[in-house]
Amino acid sequence: MKSLRPYIRNAELPAFFAVVSVAGFLMRWLSFGFESMDYTYFLSRWYEEVEALGGFPAVGTVVGNYTPAYMLLMAAMTYLPLPPLYAIKLVSVAADYLLAVYVGLLVRRLSGSDVTGLTTYTAALFLPAVFLNSAVWGQCDSIYVAFLVMCLYYLMQERSVASMVCFGAAFAFKLQSVFFLPVVILAALKGKIRWWSPAAAVLVFFASGLPAILAGMSFADAYGVYIQQAGQYSELSLNAPNFYIVLDRMVSAAACDAGFAASLVCFAFGAVGCTMLPLYRKRYDTGDDRLWLTMAAFFAAFMPYVLPHMHERYWYLSDILALVLLFVFPKRWYMSLAVMLPSLYAVCCYLFGSDRGKLPLMALLMLAGICLLGLQLLRLVRAAKPLPDPPIPDTEARNTEDSNTGEPI
Repeated sequence: MKSLRPYIRNAELPAFFAVVSVAGFLMRWLSFGFESMDYTYFLSRWYEEVEALGGFPAVGTVVGNYTPAYMLLMAAMTYLPLPPLYAIKLVSVAADYLLAVYVGLLVRRLSGSDVTGLTTYTAALFLPAVFLNSAVWGQCDSIYVAFLVMCLYYLMQERSVASMVCFGAAFAFKLQSVFFLPVVILAALKGKIRWWSPAAAVLVFFASGLPAILAGMSFADAYGVYIQQAGQYSELSLNAPNFYIVLDRMVSAAACDAGFAASLVCFAFGAVGCTMLPLYRKRYDTGDDRLWLTMAAFFAAFMPYVLPHMHERYWYLSDILALVLLFVFPKRWYMSLAVMLPSLYAVCCYLFGSDRGKLPLMALLMLAGICLLGLQLLRLVRAAKPLPDPPIPDTEARNTEDSNTGEPI
């Protein structure tokens, strides 16, 4: 009689995957009854309006201030035999699983271990930032972040078109996808992806608005939602653990006009550009996947720190990439926690009314985490194999040689 041990051993990982997946869903289902302010004042009203307009026919009508891609999903939700609160959260929970799968695949690629990949899948599924956002809050950040993690995964494989399609899909759902844009720009400039492949992202973004346009929505309404969102809030910080939480208390609301906000945005993009320039100018081998992961984590934490009008949940991508770093660089665990803890504290302040008095302290801790990420990125760049200087063109080389010999040119 053959031993059953080999069969049991082969079934261990799939069984563990199934158990943690079911447990993760049960934990979320038990949290579905919680109604956040976002659901009460926004999501529930949008859902009722979409349902009253007949579901999919409502896609051509401006409802709320989310993108046509998400409103198309909301129209599909109205056909589910579930209460609105449960239907909205169920779609976000489905994205939780897509996100966790690709987080596991990312770590398996970086570590070479199926066990480590599955462990990371479990950690992502039970990460407070993930299940609080979808199952408790009813927000949909897991959708765009799942696409960005997919984008990073395919970028590491140098699958240019697949990577950019995922980036375009992420941008179709949330403007916060721009936190990943520096990585895309540097990948194109350094030859990690084909220079023309970002056009695929543009095509996907415009394709996401076509159902709304075909249903009767104007071009400006279909593609101008991010411009409308940009001027929605006057506060410099909305519970965000960045330095604007201090500045917001020093500057009056009247002073925070559109011109002042625009100048702060210019400052932020200038700061991002200053960090990108040395990463572009230095010639190094781009084959180290850990470098791209750390770069993505750095910009995901740094950009919402220097941009005004940020919400507390805008470090969601940073939380996910910090979790991946925790498994890739376990000895530098403090680097990940310094980013994840302020983000979680800020989210709890909004969701559960926790004391906001410590947000300035959390902003300092976030700054420390960003500095640690920057140092880690610097280490990886320095450790990367240097590339030779590009060959000198023939004409320039001939002129240099003639000038050295003193012969007339």
